[in-house]
Amino acid sequence: MSIRGVSFRIEQKVSCVLWDIFKCIDVKKYFWYNIEAQDEIWASNLKDDFFQENLYSGEDFLSKIQEDHFVIFLKLQAYYDSEPLCNISTYKAFQASECQLIFLVYDCEFVEIFSKNKIDIENLYNNAIKNRYKDVIYITDENDGRINMNVK
Repeated sequence: MSIRGVSFRIEQKVSCVLWDIFKCIDVKKYFWYNIEAQDEIWASNLKDDFFQENLYSGEDFLSKIQEDHFVIFLKLQAYYDSEPLCNISTYKAFQASECQLIFLVYDCEFVEIFSKNKIDIENLYNNAIKNRYKDVIYITDENDGRINMNVK
């Protein structure tokens, strides 16, 4: 059985939910690509878009996710380099790409994280348990029902 990632449900509220999810891995080693038109994430005032850029260095991403925010839906892709970037729409394309991690949130609470790094998957799983997220499971070849890697 091959593990592709982890999924769980979060309680949505204005908070640093992205920091709570990602604090268990080294986000600074990646460039974070925010997929335009696949994000609705608000700053703490619930009036301003949270992400002002489509691409963040690891340092900038780390700083940004420690600010309060509210996630409706979101697709992020993490890369070791700032190029080449493209919107990945299938698991097969993810496997063949330079992308290292795909992060999906939909309907305010459902989170799926696909990663090529097995240690990151394990850390994300254990962190989800520690944070008392609901329905925490590993995504495997056998139980992955996702047809595409989009939230919208």
